[in-house]
Amino acid sequence: MERCPICDGAVVLTREMRDITVGRRTVRVEHEFYRCGGCAEEYLEPEMMDAVLAHAAAAIREEDGTLAPVEIAAIRRDLGYTQAELETILNTGAKTVTRWERGTVSPTGPADTLLRVFGRHPDVAHEIAEAKGLRGSVPVRRHR
Repeated sequence: MERCPICDGAVVLTREMRDITVGRRTVRVEHEFYRCGGCAEEYLEPEMMDAVLAHAAAAIREEDGTLAPVEIAAIRRDLGYTQAELETILNTGAKTVTRWERGTVSPTGPADTLLRVFGRHPDVAHEIAEAKGLRGSVPVRRHR
């Protein structure tokens, strides 16, 4: 982006510490965006929004001590479920596990706890899945 679509002024890549809200939480992280030198309008490329959300989610994970995206993905794969199947088991909304594994949001306390239980006791996840009509594979290994 080189020119502002509003005033045709020059836009500058800018980095600032800002408060970013994810869900009900607000954390201060570095935010990269474009700002017009003429009218001060601010613009984001789609990947910039993803990056700032990932930074904010990481800060929240660090504060709360919740599972990292790679840990969530490992637990799910070890259980043999797709992201959609794990969402059904956990009774979350569509694309929630995708967002957890991408790192743009973090699981809440109860979901984080259940994921940890599933990692240590895969039979619990499989029992819930069976009650919901899902059939996962036998876990490859126990996580943690």
